[in-house]
Amino acid sequence: MSSSSPPTVVLEAKQVRKTYKHNQRPIEILHGVSCQLYQHQTLGVIGESGCGKSTLAKILMQIEPASDGELFLHGKPYHEIPKAKFRPQIQMIFQDCYSSLNPRKKAIDIVAEPLLVNSGLSKQECRQRARAVMAQVGLLAEHHHRYPHMFSGGQRQRIGIARAIITKPAIIICDEPVSALDLSVQAQIINLLLELQQTYRLSYLFVSHDLAVVNHISDQILVLYFGSVVEYGAARELFDTPKHPYTKALLASIDTGGGGDKDKFYLLEGELPSPYNPPTGCAFHTRCPLAQDICKHSTPKLRQHQGRLVACHLIA
Repeated sequence: MSSSSPPTVVLEAKQVRKTYKHNQRPIEILHGVSCQLYQHQTLGVIGESGCGKSTLAKILMQIEPASDGELFLHGKPYHEIPKAKFRPQIQMIFQDCYSSLNPRKKAIDIVAEPLLVNSGLSKQECRQRARAVMAQVGLLAEHHHRYPHMFSGGQRQRIGIARAIITKPAIIICDEPVSALDLSVQAQIINLLLELQQTYRLSYLFVSHDLAVVNHISDQILVLYFGSVVEYGAARELFDTPKHPYTKALLASIDTGGGGDKDKFYLLEGELPSPYNPPTGCAFHTRCPLAQDICKHSTPKLRQHQGRLVACHLIA
């Protein structure tokens, strides 16, 4: 009996760093982040606001350059891929579904634009494809010639989704795509994303602070704290039996539906450290009730533990 082949890696980051300058002083936002996105799967990226989730998403999308590290699309380094070939393969759905849409363009032209720019099709052909895609995301013919301000938040996000899938990309980066929507609309959009993933065999990198949503949609989870990976592994195992104290704290306030060691969870207190004055050792030691002396002075390495990666001195 032949063994099944391992999943294909479609997007990979290796030791990605991002540094900004503030008053001529370097401020590091990402500290050597590595991750892999597999074909037809979803990688959820979680952590508090300010942990570097959106910065990572923008770097993977090439909206911002990395300061250091390597990026690969289908095994090929980003810098070897012409922009004309890169853009159609990887698209993005933004958090703010209003500001990401051109207010002066009609919905059908917003949706058709990526195809018009990245293909040799005529405007008429692009519009024809746009009509089909808009119908697929639940937008009616009467919506085609309306402007963004004439839509509800959920409808605007459907426009953003249609725009993202029109080039038939392999990968879509979802940066907090439902955080600005009402709960009932959130569920509709998540279900739509899952349906489209099956239809187009898409791979998602899904950035969110909503842990329940991430638990529902993800195959793998990357936990970021203060710009570093603290835990990384299969979604179900990570939510059921979190290993890092920060992951346990994040999950303390939600019902993941999987049980786990809830009695060992604790509520997260305090705030993220300032990037202008980063703590020594483990960045989480200033908020961790389990912190020991080694945590204050030595930065833990990300290492294998029971089938996942964890960065904690206290993990045996």
